[in-house]
Amino acid sequence: MADPRRPASEAAAPQEPTPVSDESPEGVDRTLIRWMLSLTPDQRLEALQGFADSVWAFRDARRT
Repeated sequence: MADPRRPASEAAAPQEPTPVSDESPEGVDRTLIRWMLSLTPDQRLEALQGFADSVWAFRDARRT
């Protein structure tokens, strides 16, 4: 409910969003988390499969 003491133009003014830091208070970088959440489930699986394939490639390269 709008405050009757405030002018209508002030009540309807959009509020600026609070800036979101890329680092949490605990020091965790949120960039990768935000990127992963921006993907569809299929895109997430594709990205994770790419990471897994890279790990296997590095492991195989070390053995030779």
